[in-house]
Amino acid sequence: MNAHNPWQYNEMVQAGADHTDLERVGTYDEYMQKFRNYQQEAEQLTDLLSIDETHTIIDFGCGTGALTIELAKKCHKVYAVDVSPPMLA
Repeated sequence: MNAHNPWQYNEMVQAGADHTDLERVGTYDEYMQKFRNYQQEAEQLTDLLSIDETHTIIDFGCGTGALTIELAKKCHKVYAVDVSPPMLA
């Protein structure tokens, strides 16, 4: 049996941006801040979900943590999870 049949989706192939590339990760926040307001997003999320200082949040796909940092100001604890070690660093 083949390790990967050509007709099956190969989830191990890089799709989209490569967030393991240190140079790309270094410019990620600068690029995202051009069209995102993390403070406003955190406010909207915490209002929508009724999150307060007693709650714990898990941010899956947190990237560099810009939104996670804003969310941490509004809850008890935040767990930041991402598959890219350079993003977490």
